[in-house]
Amino acid sequence: MLDDTDDEDDDVLTPAATQPAAQGAPVPAPAPAVEPEAAAPAKQTYTPLQATLMLAQRGNPACLQPLRKALDEHPEIWQHYGDLGGAVERTWIMQIAEKDLLITESVTRQLDALRQELGGANRLEKLIVERIVSAWLQVQHAEHGLADSGQEGLRLRQFRLRQVESAERRFQAASRNLALVRRLLGGVEMHITHEHKVNLPLPASAPAVDPAPGAESPSAAVGERREQLFGATAPRAMVKEMEHA
Repeated sequence: MLDDTDDEDDDVLTPAATQPAAQGAPVPAPAPAVEPEAAAPAKQTYTPLQATLMLAQRGNPACLQPLRKALDEHPEIWQHYGDLGGAVERTWIMQIAEKDLLITESVTRQLDALRQELGGANRLEKLIVERIVSAWLQVQHAEHGLADSGQEGLRLRQFRLRQVESAERRFQAASRNLALVRRLLGGVEMHITHEHKVNLPLPASAPAVDPAPGAESPSAAVGERREQLFGATAPRAMVKEMEHA
């Protein structure tokens, strides 16, 4: 004879969750896993200077006075953002290098070496040197476009050739201006390469004396000096300045 108490003990010890579901009864879905709460991002803070610059870049007129004060106290800011020549140069480099950082850095260093080689004893010379560097870069960009135009049509290739010629004229004009300014300043050395340099002295001027009867007029002497320095095409304003010198 079997003992009924064993079956009763089994019913008591077996959890209800482990009991097999009755046939046709829905199976309860498992409870979703509780994800730990993500840490809230740290709030970004700005210094008063950074906040002023950000408002200025958004065109907020309320920051004009703080902006002027900040630029007075930090001149390196306006020197950077006001360097339009540098912005133009970076744009040309991006046109040439696109996303290639190696070419970008290499071209930038090449331009810096060219600036150092040309020098610049005063503000005027430095401005002309910057013009030479920019024109040289434009020549290289135009030459690169022409060299890469083999599969393009004839009209487009002719357009690219005109770009090269235009850039070359600007480069030569800037180079002549630098040589002219250095001649006027009197014998400033113009470094052509790292190994060679050319000295451009002015001819020594004779002391002023009263012209003797029948002697050459001062205007003729000025004209002769002008032709010695600049050829027959010197500007008239420059001649007048030399007459009064």
